[in-house]
Amino acid sequence: NNIEVAAAITDDNIPVQPEGNTQQLQEFDKVYIQLSNENNKLIAGDFDIGKPTGYFMNFYKKGQGGWYSNKSKVEITKGNVADVQSTVSGAVSRGKFARNVFNGIESNQGPYRLTGAENETFIVILSGSEKIYIDGRLMKRGQTNDYIIDYNTAEITFTPQRLITKDIRIVAEFQYSDKNYSRTLFYGGSEAVKGKSKAYINIYSEQDARNQPLQQDLSLDQKKLLSEIGDDLNGALSLNADSVAFNPNEILYLKKDSLVNGILYTNVYVWSVNPDSAFYRLGFSLVGAGKGNYIYNITSANGKVFQCVAPVNDIPQGNYEPVVLLITPKKRQMATAGYSYSDKNKTEFNIELAASKDDVNTFSKTDKGNDNGWAAVTSISKTIPLSKGKPVPWNLITSGRYEFTYRYFKQIEIFRAVEFSRDWNTLALADTSDEHNASAGIALRQGPLQNISYTLKTYVKPGAYNGLMHVVNTSNIYKTFTLRTDGSYLNTKGDLIKSVFYRHKEDLSKQWKYFKSGIRYEEEHNEIQSATSDSLALNSFVFRDAGIYIETPDTSRFKSTAGYNRRTDEVPTGQSFSSSTVSD
Repeated sequence: NNIEVAAAITDDNIPVQPEGNTQQLQEFDKVYIQLSNENNKLIAGDFDIGKPTGYFMNFYKKGQGGWYSNKSKVEITKGNVADVQSTVSGAVSRGKFARNVFNGIESNQGPYRLTGAENETFIVILSGSEKIYIDGRLMKRGQTNDYIIDYNTAEITFTPQRLITKDIRIVAEFQYSDKNYSRTLFYGGSEAVKGKSKAYINIYSEQDARNQPLQQDLSLDQKKLLSEIGDDLNGALSLNADSVAFNPNEILYLKKDSLVNGILYTNVYVWSVNPDSAFYRLGFSLVGAGKGNYIYNITSANGKVFQCVAPVNDIPQGNYEPVVLLITPKKRQMATAGYSYSDKNKTEFNIELAASKDDVNTFSKTDKGNDNGWAAVTSISKTIPLSKGKPVPWNLITSGRYEFTYRYFKQIEIFRAVEFSRDWNTLALADTSDEHNASAGIALRQGPLQNISYTLKTYVKPGAYNGLMHVVNTSNIYKTFTLRTDGSYLNTKGDLIKSVFYRHKEDLSKQWKYFKSGIRYEEEHNEIQSATSDSLALNSFVFRDAGIYIETPDTSRFKSTAGYNRRTDEVPTGQSFSSSTVSD
């Protein structure tokens, strides 16, 4: 009785990857059975799990296994009952997280090819797992919205509604199919709510089964190599040579010793068509200029032939090697625990602790000192009424926040704002030190009509970076006029760079009977210098963007907009900027 059964069942063995050209995506490759009642839910088969309650733990995963959720009431003390919701799941993970950051190409709507976390070029994106941002704003999938995506070829194309220029910043976060190892996923979480108090705990674990490789067969020698390299993943290079019988239709090599300029080089592979000696099938990898001993040689052979070149003064002269980069099995785990509270005096308090473990090579028992990390965040805010009895009262809001991440703390997926690194000018900094991120703010609000706020923020990486940011935001509505402004001023110092970055944006609009008209202005001025030089770095920039527009109201059945913008860009030349481009 009172058990509801829901199921999606198909006899197709080949998963279907939808084109992704609609906003609502029907996932034909999802097969599951769900049993549920008022307090319990059980799913067996394919399911999605996403970000739980909290700050640090952020993920979206597609799994195949079991998922269970339960709601109950637990008596904490006599007469005090809390609502508890618990979730546990175990599955084979179907995807791996990747993040691509790139700029648009002038007048090119796409397609833009995405790559994997290890720069894999041919990947299949898991349908519906992507998040596409333009200039920090989340886009909508669909032919009538912002973009469409081909999951099979990992290509994004933007619609005419979202015009792409060289100044557009694009961020793509997604899951893609990764079949190097069989990967398992476990998640468990529980949340208890009592009045205006909430406590929660989450545990996440994802690991590769090192003895179950899928796309690579590891020999005993290769496993021994992986056990010796520790965290040096670039050192997982194994000879890619196979002894085979002669075949005139293959590119085969003979192995010999070679004497060049009085120096003996052993085990040199040379292309050969001699049936008495051409017994080696090789696979070559591009290792970079000056890092290999082989070069691509154009011949009459029906295939690519590589030729060995002798080093000069012990410096390799080629860019290929007959090696393959082995993929190491990995493990990533995280646990978080938090508590939040709000009282009748409009005071809110939050705290969360997190611990992580990131093992990039589970074959090896060395280099484990940097696997474990931890982090913490706490915040408090208070709302103070300043007026009473008026239709829209005034409130004063004060807030404070502090976040700490240990140098070896590793996130599952990005948990901060999508353009956090750009906002703080830290794109060129490596994550090799502790991080302190604190802020204090004050705001004056009159409901949705009037709002002005000021926030002082600091972000510190001891010994490497020290940034201080002032942020001002206002929103004012007076009759039919609306004025919105955003501004910030950043000053940073560090061992490598120092910078001054200020920006502001204004939007003044008037609501008419059937339409809204307005003007916009935006400016960003970013001066980045070496810590030992006064010359501007090449990634410094200045731009100003001004425009006018007219549009139908948001409540209109049909949405239309017309506008004109002019953008001017400046580039660094020595210690100042000079005009670069003008865009209309």
